[in-house]
Amino acid sequence: MKKPIFIATFLFTASLTAFAYFGRYATYIADDFMLAFVGKYYGIFHAQSYWYQNWSGRYSFFLLITLLEAHGYCYWWVPLTAAASISFMVVAFYIALRGHVQYALTLSLAITTLALAAAYNLGQLIYWATGAVTYPISIPLFALSLHFLTRRNMIATSILVMLNAGFSETFAVIQIGVFIVLAACIPKFRRELFFAVALAVTGAIVVATAPGNAIRAEALSPHPALLKTIDIAIHSAVFYTKFWLRRMWIEVVAAGLFGLAWPQRANKQHV
Repeated sequence: MKKPIFIATFLFTASLTAFAYFGRYATYIADDFMLAFVGKYYGIFHAQSYWYQNWSGRYSFFLLITLLEAHGYCYWWVPLTAAASISFMVVAFYIALRGHVQYALTLSLAITTLALAAAYNLGQLIYWATGAVTYPISIPLFALSLHFLTRRNMIATSILVMLNAGFSETFAVIQIGVFIVLAACIPKFRRELFFAVALAVTGAIVVATAPGNAIRAEALSPHPALLKTIDIAIHSAVFYTKFWLRRMWIEVVAAGLFGLAWPQRANKQHV
């Protein structure tokens, strides 16, 4: 049982090492310059109002970047903050799995590697300083929120859920969906999960109703109609699945080994 999990950990670590090597070349691109300027010009608190009114409602996203900029954040921090997100994820799963460090480490490496392998625009995740810093942190925060929810610590859960809703519109919606599914599947924590759903919806509403969203929508290319979007999504999913399987077969094999190494039945030691 230990050999497959060791092989999976080794393969995921090797893959992330390659990503980290290329990530050394990350630098300011595109809106990184504007984020830095607004943070310096308006200060931490007024910068949040500026972005909310003029660009996007992603309150956690802009707050994190502004805080880093206020303390001399620069491009060479990107690999460090990405590594910190992975470490944070390991700790989160370690807590959630009640001290099972071996599986916490491999699960964290697996999620990070496969997320990178599945990225439509990998260059943005590796070379775009702002994206590399802000987007990976959602998964460990979500894992921690589930941990505190199962401990019925609703104060910590509330903070984490609201923070997570403010990093991206995509994860705000995903968070709501996952909580709803869990509420339907786990009656024991249904009340707490519905409370988390309400918080996640509140955070999503704060993001969606920002005045800056309209300005941002005008500046970017228009989105296609709903049915066209679904059609594009289906065809793209089929195409990129074939593409990933051809190019990322090592990660796929590693994920299979990780699945084989996972405990086959739940007990107090593994739950």
